[in-house]
Amino acid sequence: MYSTEMGSMETCHHHMKTSNLKCIPNSVQLPTELGLLTNLESMGLHENQFTGNIPTQFGNLKRITEMAMYKNQLTGGLPTELGNLEILKVLDVATNGLRGKLPEELGYLPYLEVLNLYGNGFNGNLPSSYENFKSLNVFQIQFNSLSGNVGFVCNEIMLADMVADCGGASSKVKCSCCTYCCDRTGSCEEN
Repeated sequence: MYSTEMGSMETCHHHMKTSNLKCIPNSVQLPTELGLLTNLESMGLHENQFTGNIPTQFGNLKRITEMAMYKNQLTGGLPTELGNLEILKVLDVATNGLRGKLPEELGYLPYLEVLNLYGNGFNGNLPSSYENFKSLNVFQIQFNSLSGNVGFVCNEIMLADMVADCGGASSKVKCSCCTYCCDRTGSCEEN
């Protein structure tokens, strides 16, 4: 069990509303006990060198609106349980080692405004449920192994920022509404 300034997670889970867990030692797995913090509204777990999978227990955080886990060393896929976070507005898991197909369940999050997935190893096509995004404003999926047409995400909304691997002759992604298209060299140009 890890401790914070407020005490152990077991004793503070009824009161904690935000967390920025810079106090957890580097290069450890994300504690599944964080899923017990049911009053948590914002979770800052970024830039900590966390390893391992994102715990499925994070799907229990029903009050959470922001979840930032970017710039770690997380692996595995995105848990489908994150689709239970009905009031989630921001999900940022950029620059990790996440892999696999993107979960269909994320497409049913009605208040999602920011979805940053860039710099991982996600593959396959975007789930068709992603056309349900109505509040999405920022969608960054570049530097993955995605393929297919991603422009359908823009059918109902006008994104302020949509970035995908749609640049260059060897691109496997087609995007008519992207604000920037990136290529395999890491270069991104305005679309």
